[in-house]
Amino acid sequence: MARIEGITKGGSLLAQIAFFFSKRKVGKVTTPLRIQALHTQILTGYGLMELAQDKANKVSGA
Repeated sequence: MARIEGITKGGSLLAQIAFFFSKRKVGKVTTPLRIQALHTQILTGYGLMELAQDKANKVSGA
């Protein structure tokens, strides 16, 4: 059980969109996403980071 209870229903429009895509991609809404949805700025930053990681297709050689 999480120490912080996340959003289960409702929330901001951004949270609802994130929940939709999470269900579509993973099959369920994960607990970290529910907790991040409590703060819109954190959810936005996490979403941008995920998009950047998805678009990254090159690995720099060492």
